[in-house]
Amino acid sequence: MISMSNTSAPSIREEVYDWLRGLASIAVVLGHFKPFGLPKIYLVWSVHAFVLVTLALAARRNLDFKKIIRALSYVAFVYVALVVTFRPLFLLSPNFPDPGLGPLFLHVRTVFIENPYFAHLWYILIYFQILIFLLFALPLLKRISAAMAIAVALVISQAVFWVTHYLLKSAESTLLPSWFFVMAVGYYIMPRMMEKIRSAESGRVLRCLAVFTVLGFIYAHPYFKELLGVSKNRVFVLNTAISFLVVYFLAEIYFVFKKINLLKRPMQFVFFASRCTLILYIGHQGVEKLFVAHGWGDPVVLTVFSLTVGLLYCNWTHHLFFVFEKQLNRWNFFPGFSQVKIQESAPQVRRLILSEAEMEIVLSREVDLENDLSNTLNLKHPESHLK
Repeated sequence: MISMSNTSAPSIREEVYDWLRGLASIAVVLGHFKPFGLPKIYLVWSVHAFVLVTLALAARRNLDFKKIIRALSYVAFVYVALVVTFRPLFLLSPNFPDPGLGPLFLHVRTVFIENPYFAHLWYILIYFQILIFLLFALPLLKRISAAMAIAVALVISQAVFWVTHYLLKSAESTLLPSWFFVMAVGYYIMPRMMEKIRSAESGRVLRCLAVFTVLGFIYAHPYFKELLGVSKNRVFVLNTAISFLVVYFLAEIYFVFKKINLLKRPMQFVFFASRCTLILYIGHQGVEKLFVAHGWGDPVVLTVFSLTVGLLYCNWTHHLFFVFEKQLNRWNFFPGFSQVKIQESAPQVRRLILSEAEMEIVLSREVDLENDLSNTLNLKHPESHLK
C-alpha cells in the first residue's frame, strides 16, 4: 500500500518518467493521425500521463520561482521558433489565408484553441496553468495532508467537469480545476508508486498480464468504448481511472523491458521523444495543416514525417535555446542562474540545464554518473556531495 504521508518523495531514477512522457508524446501524434485506422480510444491516456509526470517531477525536484519562470520561457521559445519556421511555409501554400502575426501571439483563444497554424494547443494552455499554479501553490502543497488534498481535488475536478460539460457545454478539459485530481495524484502518489513498482520485482510479469486482461475487457466493452471515444469526457472520474491503469501498466512494462534488456533501440527512441515533447505536440499539427493545404493526407506518411522532423528539429531548437539563455546570462538578465549541462541517465537524453541548487539532488540520485558529473563540474571528490 502506498504511503499517504506528506514527506519528501523517495529516490528513484527518472528514466521511467521519460519513458511515460515519451510514449505519451508518440501517442498524441498517433491519436491525431490514426495510421492504419488505429482507434483513438487506445491513446486518450496520453494527456493524463503528461499531467501525472509533470506533477511527479515537481514533487521530486526542488522547484522555485526561477525554475518555473525558466520552464515558461522555454515553452514560449519553442512556440515562437515553430511559428517562425512554419509561417513562410504557410505563406507559400495555396489558398491558405494569412492570419497575421498579431493573433498568433496576442489573442489567447487564437493561440491555444483555434491556432491557424497548429490547430488546438489546449494542452499547452493546461501546462501554462499548471506552472503558474505551482508558482504560487507549492508551499501550500508541501504543508497540507496528501489524503485531504486528493479528496478535495477529486470533488473540485468532478464539479468543474459537470458544470463545463452539462451546463456551459464548453471549456471541457481546458480549465485547470478540471485536472486537480490528476495533479494531486501525480504530486502525492506517483513518485512513491513508481518507487514501489521499481522495487516489487516478484510477480511483475503476472501483474502485467492481469492489468492487460483488465484493460482488454475495458476497451472491448461497448460502454467504455463509447465513454473513452468522447474527448470531452477526458477528466470524468472513470476515464481518469482507466488512464491511471494504462500508465501503471506502461510503468510495469518499462521495468520488464529494462530487466531483460529487450527493445533497447526502441526504448532509446522513446526517451528521445520525451525530450522533444513540446515540439512534437505543437509541430505535428502544423505538419498536418501544411500537408492538407497541399492535398497530401496519408496518415502513415504524416505520422512518420511528423515524428522524424520533430525529433530532428528538436536538437536545433534545444541548442538555440541554450545559446540564447547563455547570452542572456552573460548580459545578466537573470542573475542567479548558474547553469551547467549534464547528461541524463536515460540513454541519449540530455537534461535541461540545471541550477546549482538542483545539482546536489542530481548527485545524490545519479550515483553511477559521478565521474561524468565530476568532469563537468570540476569536482575532485564527488563523494563528498553524496553525504
